[in-house]
Amino acid sequence: MSRKLARGKVLQALFQIDVGKNDPAEALAYITENALEQDKEFIINYIHGIVLELEPIDACINQYAKDWQADRLPNVDRNVLRIAVYEMLHQELHLPGPVVINEALELVKMFSSEEAVPFVNGLLDTLYKSVQVDG
Repeated sequence: MSRKLARGKVLQALFQIDVGKNDPAEALAYITENALEQDKEFIINYIHGIVLELEPIDACINQYAKDWQADRLPNVDRNVLRIAVYEMLHQELHLPGPVVINEALELVKMFSSEEAVPFVNGLLDTLYKSVQVDG
């Protein structure tokens, strides 16, 4: 499975946890049922990291989402942002900010609306520039 597909699975699991109110372990079991071991590891690590750090991730989204709160954003957009913010704030993942932004925009284009693209792009670009200055 490519990284792109694995990120799509992470989004699906987050959606089940966030919107479906499923237990993270149940969502992971369902999403990784037929995945290869290396893909399972990627998905599980991301879900555990995001769920563990959900409060600071959402606080970061709230900080950069002008006039919006994470819990008021459309479900898909909120969870795409959670993945991207997690990736940007964890530099040990060795993901360049522009790659993170591009992959987030691809997910938004596939699963959300064209109207969400500029919002997600603007938020992540501002965060990336802030991380570069602070980092």
